[in-house]
Amino acid sequence: MAVITISREYGSAGDIIAEKIAESLGYQLVNKKLIEEILIKYGLLEFDDLYNSEHGVWGRFDSEKNRIVKMLNKTILAFARRDNCVILGRGAFAVLQDQTNVINIFVREDRYRRINNVFARKEAGNILEAEDMVEQHDRVRSAFLQTFYGLKADDPSMFDLCINTELADPGMVCSLLEEMVKNLSGLSTDRKSTYDLEEDAIMQSAIDEVLRQK
Repeated sequence: MAVITISREYGSAGDIIAEKIAESLGYQLVNKKLIEEILIKYGLLEFDDLYNSEHGVWGRFDSEKNRIVKMLNKTILAFARRDNCVILGRGAFAVLQDQTNVINIFVREDRYRRINNVFARKEAGNILEAEDMVEQHDRVRSAFLQTFYGLKADDPSMFDLCINTELADPGMVCSLLEEMVKNLSGLSTDRKSTYDLEEDAIMQSAIDEVLRQK
């Protein structure tokens, strides 16, 4: 029925929303771990380290990074073609722009709340470390989207819904998303959708193999 992409600021409730809506709808959750498992099958072992690099490597373009991002895009497109999935992060909203059966949402939260969330989740040893992690993730996300998709990380026009999780808890957001998925059936079908994407049989086979092991 639908593909939902969830982009989020680090430290917000985006991950929680992705898990809850995938469970509620019975959709496949496509998160960092699952995408990494697919990329590993193609020999791209370094993606996560590269993505989270402290030195802002996404601000510089070269053929190797371009190859990695092309494979990332192929993975996202392959999952989208399967339909009924929630894709968390990894620039999926940029890859799937203007697809009629795709809902792109962005989850944000106050910077200081995000810092406290990171510390509370024990992702950082202290508040100062949590602050550094939030700033680093924001820089990396911004550079990644600008370098490879020519997009600004905070451009609301790229999303169907922008949510501040200070004002809407994950349960409220999931209820709204469920209604949005239902409303997709009433949209015009003359626009392109993920059903029109060309099938990559080799990629689909790799996905099948990884999912069978779950």
